[in-house]
Amino acid sequence: MNLQAAPTEKKCSHRSEIAAYIDGELLPREELELELHLAVCKSCAAELNEQKKLLCALDYALENDGEIKLPANFTKIVVTNAESKVSGLRRPQERSKALFVCAALFLLVLLGLGRETETVLNTFGKFAEQLLAVGGFVWNLIYDVSVGTAIVLRSLSSQFIFNLSAFLANIQFQPPMSLQTSEQKQMGMFLHLSQLLNFVLPPAGIVVPIVLWQIKKDEMPALDAHGKMVVNWLISSLIYFVVSLVLTIVLIGILGLITLGIMSVVFPIIGGIKANNGEFWEYPLTIKFLK
Repeated sequence: MNLQAAPTEKKCSHRSEIAAYIDGELLPREELELELHLAVCKSCAAELNEQKKLLCALDYALENDGEIKLPANFTKIVVTNAESKVSGLRRPQERSKALFVCAALFLLVLLGLGRETETVLNTFGKFAEQLLAVGGFVWNLIYDVSVGTAIVLRSLSSQFIFNLSAFLANIQFQPPMSLQTSEQKQMGMFLHLSQLLNFVLPPAGIVVPIVLWQIKKDEMPALDAHGKMVVNWLISSLIYFVVSLVLTIVLIGILGLITLGIMSVVFPIIGGIKANNGEFWEYPLTIKFLK
């Protein structure tokens, strides 16, 4: 009986090759051997038929059902379950135990060093002193920059309040020098709007207004006040730009640069509109270098 069972087991050892045979992964010689074996082994032939039926059933189910529809909150449920299971893996005492182990290892290292322990401790002490010195320097730097920033912002705010109050006080009155003719109004408008050339060709937004002012100020005396105002604003904006650029190390300067960029667009437009109406408009926050 044992001699007859051994050949049967040897013949049925081809059962593991049936899946590869269905997928077409066997070599031609291996396929021929398996087909000859299937002709004489009923159990392997039955296994082949069962696997073919299973594949046909899967293909039919996938073709008819289409994509598997997941619940709307499937992702949230999976994440919640994962977090709850992971959080349960840690115990509250792990951090204290980790600190205790690190301290024990440090003591073992010191004991292992022996006579060199004092040298190591002195080295650590010097390193700590240098670290404290660097930290103190950085703290003092931040403190000094903060104080300087507060002083600059206070001066800027006082200048802004002064100019704003002067603007509100004179807003109802017509300035003594007004542009009368249409040519003067157009030239005044061009004088203000030419500052916007800085966003296309930076030097042009500075050179063009100054050149227009110098050429036309004798021919049009009323244009002289507009030219001085534009030059004062150009110098003031340059100062504000440098100060904001320095203050970027404490992130306050970024806000200053953004505000300055907005003012560099809005002020020339308002000045040009006012000049086209024959009015004179003082730019807020402008330092009056030329009067």
